Amino acid sequence: MASILAMTSWMPSVTALVLGAASLGAVEITLTFTAPPPEAVAVWYEGRTGRLPATVTVDQVERTFTPAVVIAAPGATLEIRNSDTQQHNVFALDGRLKQDVDLGLGAPGSLLTRAVDWPAGEVLRHGCKIHPDMRLWVVCTTSPEAVGQRLERGKRTVVLHLPGDPGPVRLWAPRLDPLVLAPGATLPLTLAGRPIGTAHADGP
Repeated sequence: MASILAMTSWMPSVTALVLGAASLGAVEITLTFTAPPPEAVAVWYEGRTGRLPATVTVDQVERTFTPAVVIAAPGATLEIRNSDTQQHNVFALDGRLKQDVDLGLGAPGSLLTRAVDWPAGEVLRHGCKIHPDMRLWVVCTTSPEAVGQRLERGKRTVVLHLPGDPGPVRLWAPRLDPLVLAPGATLPLTLAGRPIGTAHADGP
């Protein structure tokens, strides 16, 4: 089955993962923020399963994880390369997901790996203890169609195109209250109950 992995190293960084036969449709998701947007966002079809790559690769360039949001299947291998001119650390700490992982230091040209061993439907943030502003979000999902993107600061409207037959879409962003968006629906975006905008999914 054909696979396409599209990545860009510029801001905003985008990961689009589409696997399997040619898509029969797509859902356009429009996010409108009335407050400063979160750092990143990801969307995928709720409850779908399909074939995903066994290995997902992230690079480190100019003190930035590239892409900043990646899509991975449960049990996949996450590779983190260091194409920078300085060493980096890679770690993840999340008590709710029972994650306390430190991959140590990676010199320029090195490769660190770990397993995607947290539950499907959850997103785990990774960072660098040397450079705290470096952030990587890894979406663990069984859905063969998913899109992740780092958001530009100050941008109040974001449009995401999710390939595949329209269906319920799971929307994630750091600290965002859980949200599943049906085609044609418009729902509020909230952080700990505080409104920060709306999400709309095109559909019948």
